Amino acid sequence: MLWGADSHIPASGMFAVPTMTNPWAFLAALTIGSLVTAVSILVLKKRVDPNAEIIVEEKEEEEISWDDLKIN
Repeated sequence: MLWGADSHIPASGMFAVPTMTNPWAFLAALTIGSLVTAVSILVLKKRVDPNAEIIVEEKEEEEISWDDLKIN
């Protein structure tokens, strides 16, 4: 990795942080990635008006006849 935070244990997640060559660099990269993701979501997500009226259209379901069912 860029900052030398290599893991010698494959696929162990956060449990492998103490065994990494540079665990503080890994935690810094994790924090930076989380912050970038949060800022991206805040910038790209469409704003929702909390006072807007919610309109729900309810459609009536069709009746299904078992006689029309054909199994080959």
